[in-house]
Amino acid sequence: KTVICNLDYREPDFFAVRDQILNDSSSAILLLATEMQEEDIKPFSSSLAPIVVLDSWFEDMTFDSVLISNTDSVCSAVRGLIARGHKKIGYLCGSTRIKNFFYREEGYRRAMAGAGLEADPKFCFPLTPDMEGAYADMLFLLENGIEMPTAFFADNDMVALGAMRAFREYGYAVPDDISVIGFDDLEVSQYLTPGLTTVRQQISLKGQRAVELLLKHIAQPDLTKQEEILPLQLVERGSVRRLG
Repeated sequence: KTVICNLDYREPDFFAVRDQILNDSSSAILLLATEMQEEDIKPFSSSLAPIVVLDSWFEDMTFDSVLISNTDSVCSAVRGLIARGHKKIGYLCGSTRIKNFFYREEGYRRAMAGAGLEADPKFCFPLTPDMEGAYADMLFLLENGIEMPTAFFADNDMVALGAMRAFREYGYAVPDDISVIGFDDLEVSQYLTPGLTTVRQQISLKGQRAVELLLKHIAQPDLTKQEEILPLQLVERGSVRRLG
C-alpha cells in the first residue's frame, strides 16, 4: 500500500502528522526533499522507518539518497554556450534558493571561470521560479532598461519560459538576440517556437532507483548507506544560436 503525504509546516497539524509518520516502524519512507533545508531534515534522523531521500543531500545525513548531477550538467551546458561564441552569459536564478539551484549556480560559475569569463553580477537576475512570476519579473527588468547579455542559463524551465515570453513581448527574438538554456525538460518545452534547449532529468529513473534502494534496506537494514548521482542529458532545440 502506497500513501502520498504532503507535509506543509503552515498546516496546524504539521508536527502531529510528521511525528506519526516517523514513529510508524511498519512503514518505509521515500522523502522528496527538493525544497527542504538542513533544519527540516534533522527530525527525520529519529525515524523508526527506513528512509531514502530524493533530490537533496545534507551534511551528516544518515539516509540513502538519489540525486542528479546538477553542477556537472550545468557546467557542460554553459560550456556549450561558450563554444558557440557567447561571452556575455547571464544567469536567471530562481529567487527561492533551494539546494538544487545552488548546485546549478556552481556549475554556471565553474564554466565561466574555466573559460576566463566573468560571471557578471549585472547579468544575474533573481526571478520567481514559476512561469507567471518569472515573466512578470523579467518584464519589469526590461521596462527599466536593464542591459541584456547574449545568452542565459536558467535554473529551471519555468524560469526560462517565463523570461522568454517577456523577451518576445519586449522585442527580443530568441535565439537571434538572446539564447536560453533551461533545466528539467518539461513537456511543454518541446512544443514552443523555438523549442527550449534544456537539461533533461529522468524523473521516472530517479523514482525507480529510490524504490530499489528502499527495498534493499528493508531486506538488509545494516547495509552501508549510499548516495547515488544520476547523469543528465542536454536536449538541444532551437533556443540557442551560434554567434559569428
